[in-house]
Amino acid sequence: MRYHLWMLLLVMASVASAYPFSGDNGQLNCTVFDSFKAPFTTGDINYPKNVMLCLDTGLRYPNGSYADMSGVRYNLVDRNDRVYDLNSRLSRDVQTGRRILVFVVPKEALPKRLMADPRASPEGGQLFSVELGDLANVSDQNLTLIYYGIAGSRFEPLTKSITLEVGVINRDNSVLPVFASNFTMVDQWNWSYGGSGFTSRQLQFNESLRTGVDFVPVSPYSRPVRLIYDNLGQPMVIEIDQGCLAVAAGTNKAASGPACCSKKSAAEENPNSVKAKVAAAKERLSQVRSDQNLTSG
Repeated sequence: MRYHLWMLLLVMASVASAYPFSGDNGQLNCTVFDSFKAPFTTGDINYPKNVMLCLDTGLRYPNGSYADMSGVRYNLVDRNDRVYDLNSRLSRDVQTGRRILVFVVPKEALPKRLMADPRASPEGGQLFSVELGDLANVSDQNLTLIYYGIAGSRFEPLTKSITLEVGVINRDNSVLPVFASNFTMVDQWNWSYGGSGFTSRQLQFNESLRTGVDFVPVSPYSRPVRLIYDNLGQPMVIEIDQGCLAVAAGTNKAASGPACCSKKSAAEENPNSVKAKVAAAKERLSQVRSDQNLTSG
């Protein structure tokens, strides 16, 4: 029993911090709220190799008021320490202080740091950076699961599709079969969607797979907050958006009444405990399998 509990803790432990990320120089604060990739379709000769890496970014003064971003120069540093200039033509202002910054990067590039240089702007101040955190990942003795981010989203009149970029590394001596149906996305209302969109792979020892997993159709208002991988019946969980999970789990309802009035044990009452998360993941995997069986039947 202790061994199984230790393994569950290991599977849940290695989750990286989620957005937003912030940095400042004492005069300006820059926050990156989220990032996503979009196809680069401008006819560039490197179109098949490149994508638009988009950062949803806000700039504020220390008193909280919005700052004009037009005079600030931005560069993106990836995890191979390659530097990319901002593509001003593709970037879009949302409102004062809020902007979608677009960098044209190779498809495999992973963001590491946003550099903000306000020295030539009216705001002035010194160059500073926003560290964009580590890749979210979980591991056990058999494999490592990595979440790279949202690789794409497409809207239809009543639904949408979401593509999540994921990675799997086989740490076991035996061959690991990986199917799109191994992946489940959970939205902010704890609704589960099964994965599709790539051909199954057989991973040898230490072999890795990096691919997009499609979730379609999805409610137009759903956003991914949890990724689950069915590792031979043992769910591996990556929390994508802790804030939405807290709301979905009801942990923002403290004002409605004291939790001590409940007769349930603390472990049963806390939906964010390791035990509760794994139990919920198993239940969702079971539901997804049931839905798939009904569809195939």
